[in-house]
Amino acid sequence: MAGPIMDALIERTSLPAIFVSYLVWMGSGFLVATRLPIRRARLGVRFMSGLRGLLANRQWIIFLLTVLLGGMGISLTNNFLFLYMSDIGGSESLMGLALAMGTVSEMPVLFFSDRLLRRWGARGLLTFALVACVARSFGYALMTAPWMAVLLQLLHGPTFSALWAAGVSYAHAIAPPGMGATAQGMFTATAMGLAAAAGAFLGGIIYQAWGGASLFGAVGAIALAGLALWLTAGGESAPATRL
Repeated sequence: MAGPIMDALIERTSLPAIFVSYLVWMGSGFLVATRLPIRRARLGVRFMSGLRGLLANRQWIIFLLTVLLGGMGISLTNNFLFLYMSDIGGSESLMGLALAMGTVSEMPVLFFSDRLLRRWGARGLLTFALVACVARSFGYALMTAPWMAVLLQLLHGPTFSALWAAGVSYAHAIAPPGMGATAQGMFTATAMGLAAAAGAFLGGIIYQAWGGASLFGAVGAIALAGLALWLTAGGESAPATRL
C-alpha cells in the first residue's frame, strides 16, 4: 500500500518526504517489537560440533550455493528495476504501482506455502522459485515499455516468497538438533546478506557498462545457473519439510 502512496507524494512534494515517512513507520515498528514475547530454547548439542556437522553436509552447501545465486537475482532486481524503468520512461507513479503489484503477489504464495510444501517439498518449491526468477528476469530484459514491468512484477511472489518459504523449511529440516536457529541464520545471511551485497556490486558494474537490458539478461543467466546446480546436484529429495 505504501508504494503508490509514497510515489504520488514524491511527485507532489520532494524526495525527502519518503525518509520522514520511513522514520515514522520504522519507529512505530520498533516500539511494537519491544513488546514481542521471546521464548528461550536450550541447545541440544554442542554448538561447534553441530556447526561442523552442518558445514560437512554436502546437500547443505549445495543449497546455500543455490540460494546465493537465486538471492543475487532477487537483489539485482530489487536494486535496479526502478532505475531501469526510469531510463525507459517510467513515472514515479508507475514504479509505485509496480512495487505494489510485486508485494501483493507475495501474499498468496506465503499464505499457501504450507500446502505448496506438502505438495512439492522444499526442493520442488525452490525449483519453482528459480524458474520464476529466470522467466521474470528475461522478461525484464526483453520489455519495450515500462508498463510491462507492472505485469512482470506478478512473478515477484513466486520468486521471492517461494524461495523464502522453501529455504526456511529446508534449513529447519536439515539442521541437527539444537542448530535450527544457526541454520536459519546461515540461510538468511546467504540470501539477504552475501547475495544482496554481491548482486548490488556486480549489478552496478554491469548496468553502467552495458545498460539495463543487459543487466537483466545477466540476472536471468545467474538464476538459470542456480536452477541447473539445484537440479543436477541438489539431491533426489529434500529432508522432510516443516515450517
